[in-house]
Amino acid sequence: MKELIILNLKISLAIAIFYLLYKILLSHDTFFVRNRFYLIGSLLTSIITPLLKFQTKVYQNVPDMILTVNPNYYSPTQHVSEVSIWILIIKITIVIYFTGVLLGIVRLLWAYKKVISLIITSKRRKFQELILVITRLSVSPFSFLKWLIIPENKLNQSDFENIVQHESIHSRQYHSVDLFLAELLVAFQWFNPFAWWMKKSIMENHEFIVDKEILRKGVNSRNYQYSLLNISTAGSQLAVVNYFNSNLLKKRILMMNKTQSPKWYGINNGMILVSIALVVALTSSFETKVIAQKSDADPLYLLNGKTSNKEEIQKIKPGNIKTMSVFKDSLVKEKYRKGSEKGVVEVVAKDSITNQNSNKEDEISIVGYGNQKLRRIDTTALILVDGKPSSKNQLNSINPNSINTINVLKGKSAVLEYGEKGKNGVVEIETKK
Repeated sequence: MKELIILNLKISLAIAIFYLLYKILLSHDTFFVRNRFYLIGSLLTSIITPLLKFQTKVYQNVPDMILTVNPNYYSPTQHVSEVSIWILIIKITIVIYFTGVLLGIVRLLWAYKKVISLIITSKRRKFQELILVITRLSVSPFSFLKWLIIPENKLNQSDFENIVQHESIHSRQYHSVDLFLAELLVAFQWFNPFAWWMKKSIMENHEFIVDKEILRKGVNSRNYQYSLLNISTAGSQLAVVNYFNSNLLKKRILMMNKTQSPKWYGINNGMILVSIALVVALTSSFETKVIAQKSDADPLYLLNGKTSNKEEIQKIKPGNIKTMSVFKDSLVKEKYRKGSEKGVVEVVAKDSITNQNSNKEDEISIVGYGNQKLRRIDTTALILVDGKPSSKNQLNSINPNSINTINVLKGKSAVLEYGEKGKNGVVEIETKK
């Protein structure tokens, strides 16, 4: 659930960045076709980039006696059954979000149902590139894919030719597909105002493209504008289609009368790449995966603060080891100066290690990278390797490189999981498959 909220927030951020750059840099020039591809490309990119994951692998040499341990081991202090207020808030947010999505999709399907129903129940006839759908309803003329829905009283008016030319361009350039994508975006991003503004800009840009094409064919600009005014004030309008919108008319007339933008305005095209790079940087996932590999050289071994060697350390029985710490990289430099380029293995034994034959078992602790200590492990604990009981001797024979994770259970958690066998603790070892 948390991941879904983060994904939606990233998509919202991407849409906001693309829309703001469009309004600031691109919306005022007359490169309408370029703007169309920018808007639709922004819509698709906003959905794709938050799903991208870039991973960098870093190979790090480690001493061959380092034990790989799962850091997410169970702690008896954790309250598994505790319900956080934040979890409740997230659940409520998810319910509200999907309720909005459901309403948006229902609204979208209902709008398309009305359009399709109108096409099916009305008279139809082929006319040039379009199929005329002649209706008796008082609606503003609009196109949907190859169908042109037009009121019956508009067939014999002087504006009919302008309507056909106008909607032919919408149909030929598949503007209905753009609108479907915009409506789908709004359905899933209903809470995001930038998604609604993006949809509005897509619809506006469609009309700018069509007007420019009409005037390029030699149609008188003034007569065409009067025709738009006459058509846009007639009848109601339906959603999810290209229609003659009276609210947009003033902006369209301003764009039609605007001087063609000079070619050097094309420099703004470079900002498209900038916006994509910015969105990728802010919404994609970047992670560094550290891969441990056996070092060719041994690290510096210290026994009770004195220089030692691997062989001497391996002779010490586990029961006589108090702590074992492994330091790498910057952690080494913080504590040691010389002889530690390959890391440091620091062993602290008990006050006396002369009694190597002592049968007394005690506790040891192993410290991984840094100084993060694991829960102490009783050497009489129950040892399970891949779910099967094992002995300490068998454990010592396992190649550390073949170990995937180690989980340590102590106290009540061990008894609850394994009964009386787990009273001294449990060590769960999973090897690499």
